[in-house]
Amino acid sequence: MEVNVVNAGIEIKDNRGNQITMSKDAWESLCACDVQLSKALSDDVEIKFDLDENIKAHTSKFNGKIYVHIRSWWKGFPTKKGVCLLKENWRDLSQHLTPTPDMMLGVDVLRKIIRNKVNFNSL
Repeated sequence: MEVNVVNAGIEIKDNRGNQITMSKDAWESLCACDVQLSKALSDDVEIKFDLDENIKAHTSKFNGKIYVHIRSWWKGFPTKKGVCLLKENWRDLSQHLTPTPDMMLGVDVLRKIIRNKVNFNSL
């Protein structure tokens, strides 16, 4: 599984090559549902969330396994654009959803570099 920042927002690719690109707002909505989705997976419960107008996340059971689907929807129906994650894959993805102290340190360093660059260029 892979998570990338792209011009259009955040791109998630699963192990089978499927992918979905979501806006920053949809990504933030996914981050906000992290705890509930993780709990639904551990409790084997089905749950649904609208991440934005066209992207939904939900859990479902199939052949004794529970999955997290993050999928684009069009006119009330799911499209082929999206990913289907097992519990293990969701755990990998959910590590990206909550900023760690190291990630925040990296963000602070990048902000300082950008500030210094902007100040230098404006002289």
